[in-house]
Amino acid sequence: MSGYRDANARPGGTFFLEVTPLGWRLMGGYGLLLFALSVTNWWIGRSERADLAKRIEHGLVDEAAKLPSAPEFWRFLELYPPQGGAAMNEAGAGFHWWQVLTAPFVFTPGSFALFALAFIGFAFFAAGVERFLGTRRFLMLWLVASFGSGLGGFLFGPLLDPVGTHFGCGPAVLAVIIVYCLITPEAIVSFFMVVPIKLKWIALTVAAWVVVRALAMTAPLGLGESVGGYELGGVLAGFFWFRYGEDFFEKRRRRRRAGVLLQAVLDEVEENLEPDEPTYH
Repeated sequence: MSGYRDANARPGGTFFLEVTPLGWRLMGGYGLLLFALSVTNWWIGRSERADLAKRIEHGLVDEAAKLPSAPEFWRFLELYPPQGGAAMNEAGAGFHWWQVLTAPFVFTPGSFALFALAFIGFAFFAAGVERFLGTRRFLMLWLVASFGSGLGGFLFGPLLDPVGTHFGCGPAVLAVIIVYCLITPEAIVSFFMVVPIKLKWIALTVAAWVVVRALAMTAPLGLGESVGGYELGGVLAGFFWFRYGEDFFEKRRRRRRAGVLLQAVLDEVEENLEPDEPTYH
Protein backbone atom coordinates (compact mmCIF):
# COMPACT_ATOMS: atom_id res chain seq x y z
CA MET A 1 0.00 0.00 0.00
CA SER A 2 2.82 2.34 -0.82
CA GLY A 3 1.93 5.88 -1.67
CA TYR A 4 -1.21 6.07 0.46
CA ARG A 5 -1.79 9.28 2.32
CA ASP A 6 -2.37 9.30 6.05
CA ALA A 7 -5.80 10.13 7.37
CA ASN A 8 -4.45 13.07 9.37
CA ALA A 9 -7.67 15.03 9.67
CA ARG A 10 -9.22 12.75 12.31
CA PRO A 11 -7.84 9.87 14.36
CA GLY A 12 -8.65 6.31 13.41
CA GLY A 13 -11.39 4.59 15.31
CA THR A 14 -13.72 7.58 15.40
CA PHE A 15 -17.09 7.79 13.69
CA PHE A 16 -18.55 10.99 12.28
CA LEU A 17 -21.37 11.67 9.90
CA GLU A 18 -19.46 13.36 7.11
CA VAL A 19 -19.86 13.42 3.34
CA THR A 20 -17.14 14.89 1.16
CA PRO A 21 -17.88 16.76 -2.10
CA LEU A 22 -16.98 13.58 -3.98
CA GLY A 23 -19.31 11.61 -1.73
CA TRP A 24 -22.20 13.99 -2.39
CA ARG A 25 -21.68 13.68 -6.13
CA LEU A 26 -21.44 9.90 -5.90
CA MET A 27 -24.48 9.40 -3.68
CA GLY A 28 -26.34 12.16 -5.52
CA GLY A 29 -25.89 10.22 -8.74
CA TYR A 30 -27.46 7.12 -7.19
CA GLY A 31 -30.31 9.23 -5.79
CA LEU A 32 -31.01 11.00 -9.08
CA LEU A 33 -31.04 7.71 -10.96
CA LEU A 34 -33.45 6.23 -8.40
CA PHE A 35 -35.70 9.27 -8.77
CA ALA A 36 -35.56 9.11 -12.59
CA LEU A 37 -36.37 5.38 -12.66
CA SER A 38 -39.24 5.85 -10.21
CA VAL A 39 -40.80 8.73 -12.15
CA THR A 40 -40.37 6.96 -15.49
CA ASN A 41 -41.84 3.75 -14.12
CA TRP A 42 -44.82 5.65 -12.71
CA TRP A 43 -45.40 7.45 -16.02
CA ILE A 44 -45.23 4.24 -18.07
CA GLY A 45 -47.54 2.47 -15.64
CA ARG A 46 -49.98 5.38 -15.82
CA SER A 47 -50.02 5.19 -19.64
CA GLU A 48 -50.56 1.42 -19.57
CA ARG A 49 -53.46 1.76 -17.13
CA ALA A 50 -55.05 4.42 -19.34
CA ASP A 51 -54.68 2.15 -22.38
CA LEU A 52 -56.26 -0.74 -20.50
CA ALA A 53 -59.15 1.50 -19.44
CA LYS A 54 -59.78 2.40 -23.08
CA ARG A 55 -59.81 -1.28 -24.04
CA ILE A 56 -62.32 -2.03 -21.31
CA GLU A 57 -64.44 0.93 -22.41
CA HIS A 58 -64.58 -0.39 -25.98
CA GLY A 59 -65.43 -3.92 -24.88
CA LEU A 60 -61.99 -5.38 -25.53
CA VAL A 61 -61.41 -6.62 -22.01
CA ASP A 62 -60.98 -10.24 -23.12
CA GLU A 63 -58.26 -9.31 -25.60
CA ALA A 64 -56.60 -7.07 -23.02
CA ALA A 65 -56.59 -9.88 -20.48
CA LYS A 66 -54.80 -12.14 -22.94
CA LEU A 67 -51.99 -9.65 -23.59
CA PRO A 68 -48.69 -10.79 -22.04
CA SER A 69 -47.48 -8.49 -19.28
CA ALA A 70 -43.93 -7.44 -20.18
CA PRO A 71 -41.48 -6.82 -17.32
CA GLU A 72 -40.90 -3.20 -16.35
CA PHE A 73 -37.90 -1.73 -18.15
CA TRP A 74 -35.90 -1.22 -14.97
CA ARG A 75 -35.97 -4.95 -14.26
CA PHE A 76 -33.49 -5.39 -17.10
CA LEU A 77 -30.98 -3.31 -15.11
CA GLU A 78 -30.97 -5.37 -11.89
CA LEU A 79 -29.06 -8.64 -11.76
CA TYR A 80 -30.89 -11.94 -12.15
CA PRO A 81 -28.28 -14.51 -11.03
CA PRO A 82 -28.10 -17.34 -13.58
CA GLN A 83 -30.01 -20.44 -12.50
CA GLY A 84 -31.37 -18.55 -9.49
CA GLY A 85 -35.03 -18.51 -8.59
CA ALA A 86 -35.61 -15.03 -10.04
CA ALA A 87 -33.97 -15.92 -13.35
CA MET A 88 -36.26 -18.94 -13.70
CA ASN A 89 -39.39 -16.86 -13.14
CA GLU A 90 -41.12 -16.30 -16.48
CA ALA A 91 -42.57 -13.00 -15.27
CA GLY A 92 -39.09 -11.55 -14.67
CA ALA A 93 -36.57 -10.14 -17.09
CA GLY A 94 -34.16 -13.07 -16.80
CA PHE A 95 -30.38 -12.85 -16.87
CA HIS A 96 -28.62 -10.60 -19.41
CA TRP A 97 -24.87 -10.04 -19.53
CA TRP A 98 -25.08 -6.26 -19.05
CA GLN A 99 -26.75 -6.70 -15.65
CA VAL A 100 -23.33 -7.54 -14.20
CA LEU A 101 -22.33 -3.94 -15.02
CA THR A 102 -25.57 -2.06 -14.37
CA ALA A 103 -26.90 -3.67 -11.17
CA PRO A 104 -24.27 -2.19 -8.80
CA PHE A 105 -25.13 1.35 -9.89
CA VAL A 106 -28.94 1.38 -9.74
CA PHE A 107 -31.56 1.31 -7.02
CA THR A 108 -34.84 0.09 -8.42
CA PRO A 109 -38.18 1.86 -7.82
CA GLY A 110 -39.46 1.19 -4.31
CA SER A 111 -35.98 0.68 -2.81
CA PHE A 112 -35.61 4.09 -1.16
CA ALA A 113 -35.14 2.49 2.28
CA LEU A 114 -32.19 0.45 0.97
CA PHE A 115 -30.69 3.56 -0.59
CA ALA A 116 -31.07 5.50 2.69
CA LEU A 117 -29.39 2.67 4.62
CA ALA A 118 -26.49 2.58 2.15
CA PHE A 119 -26.15 6.36 2.36
CA ILE A 120 -25.92 6.26 6.18
CA GLY A 121 -23.18 3.64 6.06
CA PHE A 122 -21.38 5.65 3.39
CA ALA A 123 -21.65 8.86 5.44
CA PHE A 124 -20.04 7.27 8.50
CA PHE A 125 -17.07 5.57 6.85
CA ALA A 126 -16.36 6.79 3.31
CA ALA A 127 -14.86 10.19 4.17
CA GLY A 128 -12.10 8.63 6.30
CA VAL A 129 -11.25 6.11 3.58
CA GLU A 130 -11.19 8.83 0.94
CA ARG A 131 -8.79 10.95 2.99
CA PHE A 132 -6.53 7.95 3.52
CA LEU A 133 -6.47 6.74 -0.08
CA GLY A 134 -6.97 9.98 -1.95
CA THR A 135 -9.73 10.68 -4.45
CA ARG A 136 -8.41 8.62 -7.35
CA ARG A 137 -7.65 5.51 -5.29
CA PHE A 138 -10.96 5.79 -3.45
CA LEU A 139 -12.86 5.87 -6.74
CA MET A 140 -10.86 2.88 -7.92
CA LEU A 141 -11.73 0.99 -4.73
CA TRP A 142 -15.41 1.87 -5.21
CA LEU A 143 -15.43 0.73 -8.84
CA VAL A 144 -13.57 -2.50 -8.09
CA ALA A 145 -15.97 -3.36 -5.27
CA SER A 146 -18.98 -2.45 -7.42
CA PHE A 147 -17.96 -4.53 -10.41
CA GLY A 148 -16.83 -7.28 -8.05
CA SER A 149 -20.34 -7.45 -6.61
CA GLY A 150 -21.89 -7.90 -10.04
CA LEU A 151 -19.32 -10.51 -10.99
CA GLY A 152 -19.79 -12.29 -7.66
CA GLY A 153 -23.54 -12.40 -8.12
CA PHE A 154 -23.01 -13.89 -11.57
CA LEU A 155 -20.37 -16.48 -10.61
CA PHE A 156 -21.88 -17.61 -7.31
CA GLY A 157 -25.47 -17.59 -8.58
CA PRO A 158 -25.47 -21.22 -9.76
CA LEU A 159 -23.77 -22.34 -6.53
CA LEU A 160 -25.81 -20.47 -3.92
CA ASP A 161 -29.10 -20.45 -5.84
CA PRO A 162 -30.51 -17.09 -4.62
CA VAL A 163 -34.20 -16.55 -5.20
CA GLY A 164 -34.10 -12.75 -5.50
CA THR A 165 -32.47 -10.14 -7.70
CA HIS A 166 -29.44 -7.99 -6.89
CA PHE A 167 -29.00 -4.24 -7.21
CA GLY A 168 -27.55 -1.23 -5.41
CA CYS A 169 -24.22 -0.15 -3.93
CA GLY A 170 -24.60 -2.04 -0.64
CA PRO A 171 -21.60 -4.36 -1.32
CA ALA A 172 -19.36 -1.36 -2.12
CA VAL A 173 -20.41 0.30 1.16
CA LEU A 174 -19.62 -2.90 3.07
CA ALA A 175 -16.20 -3.00 1.40
CA VAL A 176 -15.58 0.62 2.43
CA ILE A 177 -16.54 -0.21 6.04
CA ILE A 178 -14.08 -3.11 6.14
CA VAL A 179 -11.31 -1.02 4.57
CA TYR A 180 -11.94 1.76 7.12
CA CYS A 181 -11.51 -0.74 9.95
CA LEU A 182 -8.34 -2.17 8.38
CA ILE A 183 -6.68 1.25 8.07
CA THR A 184 -6.26 1.38 11.87
CA PRO A 185 -7.12 -2.18 12.95
CA GLU A 186 -5.85 -1.76 16.52
CA ALA A 187 -7.87 1.39 17.23
CA ILE A 188 -10.50 0.91 19.94
CA VAL A 189 -14.05 2.21 19.82
CA SER A 190 -16.87 1.96 22.33
CA PHE A 191 -19.48 -0.44 21.02
CA PHE A 192 -22.91 0.92 21.97
CA MET A 193 -21.02 3.45 24.08
CA VAL A 194 -20.17 0.69 26.60
CA VAL A 195 -18.02 -2.19 25.33
CA PRO A 196 -14.54 -1.30 23.99
CA ILE A 197 -13.71 -3.19 20.81
CA LYS A 198 -10.93 -3.03 18.23
CA LEU A 199 -11.77 -2.10 14.67
CA LYS A 200 -10.27 -5.31 13.34
CA TRP A 201 -12.95 -7.29 15.17
CA ILE A 202 -15.63 -5.10 13.64
CA ALA A 203 -14.18 -5.82 10.19
CA LEU A 204 -14.17 -9.54 10.96
CA THR A 205 -17.78 -9.38 12.18
CA VAL A 206 -18.94 -7.60 9.01
CA ALA A 207 -17.09 -10.12 6.83
CA ALA A 208 -18.62 -13.06 8.74
CA TRP A 209 -22.08 -11.51 8.41
CA VAL A 210 -21.59 -11.23 4.63
CA VAL A 211 -20.59 -14.91 4.40
CA VAL A 212 -23.57 -15.98 6.50
CA ARG A 213 -25.96 -14.00 4.30
CA ALA A 214 -24.38 -15.47 1.18
CA LEU A 215 -25.04 -18.97 2.49
CA ALA A 216 -28.66 -18.07 3.32
CA MET A 217 -28.28 -19.11 6.95
CA THR A 218 -29.79 -15.94 8.33
CA ALA A 219 -30.73 -12.34 7.64
CA PRO A 220 -29.89 -9.42 9.95
CA LEU A 221 -32.82 -10.06 12.32
CA GLY A 222 -33.88 -13.59 11.50
CA LEU A 223 -34.11 -16.28 8.86
CA GLY A 224 -34.12 -14.97 5.34
CA GLU A 225 -33.22 -15.61 1.73
CA SER A 226 -29.72 -15.87 0.33
CA VAL A 227 -28.21 -12.80 -1.29
CA GLY A 228 -25.96 -15.14 -3.25
CA GLY A 229 -22.48 -13.87 -4.06
CA TYR A 230 -23.46 -10.24 -4.62
CA GLU A 231 -22.24 -8.87 -1.29
CA LEU A 232 -19.50 -11.49 -1.02
CA GLY A 233 -18.05 -10.60 -4.43
CA GLY A 234 -18.02 -6.87 -3.65
CA VAL A 235 -16.35 -7.29 -0.26
CA LEU A 236 -13.71 -9.71 -1.57
CA ALA A 237 -12.89 -7.51 -4.57
CA GLY A 238 -12.60 -4.39 -2.41
CA PHE A 239 -10.48 -6.13 0.22
CA PHE A 240 -8.01 -7.65 -2.24
CA TRP A 241 -7.71 -4.38 -4.13
CA PHE A 242 -6.95 -2.53 -0.90
CA ARG A 243 -4.33 -5.06 0.18
CA TYR A 244 -2.65 -5.96 -3.10
CA GLY A 245 -4.08 -4.11 -6.08
CA GLU A 246 -2.27 -0.79 -5.76
CA ASP A 247 1.08 -2.43 -5.03
CA PHE A 248 0.67 -4.72 -8.04
CA PHE A 249 0.05 -1.86 -10.46
CA GLU A 250 2.71 0.29 -8.81
CA LYS A 251 5.31 -2.43 -9.41
CA ARG A 252 4.25 -2.65 -13.05
CA ARG A 253 4.56 1.14 -13.39
CA ARG A 254 8.03 1.02 -11.84
CA ARG A 255 9.16 -1.70 -14.24
CA ARG A 256 7.73 0.23 -17.18
CA ARG A 257 9.47 3.44 -16.10
CA ALA A 258 12.73 1.53 -15.59
CA GLY A 259 12.44 0.01 -19.06
CA VAL A 260 11.83 3.41 -20.65
CA LEU A 261 14.80 4.93 -18.77
CA LEU A 262 17.10 2.06 -19.76
CA GLN A 263 16.09 2.39 -23.40
CA ALA A 264 16.76 6.14 -23.30
CA VAL A 265 20.24 5.55 -21.86
CA LEU A 266 21.04 2.93 -24.52
CA ASP A 267 19.86 5.28 -27.29
CA GLU A 268 22.03 8.09 -25.96
CA VAL A 269 25.08 5.83 -25.70
CA GLU A 270 24.53 4.60 -29.25
CA GLU A 271 24.29 8.17 -30.56
CA ASN A 272 27.56 9.17 -28.88
CA LEU A 273 29.54 6.20 -30.17
CA GLU A 274 31.95 7.01 -33.01
CA PRO A 275 31.39 4.95 -36.16
CA ASP A 276 33.80 2.08 -36.56
CA GLU A 277 36.68 2.85 -38.89
CA PRO A 278 37.80 0.22 -41.42
CA THR A 279 40.73 -1.93 -40.41
CA TYR A 280 43.62 -2.41 -42.89
CA HIS A 281 45.86 -5.44 -42.89
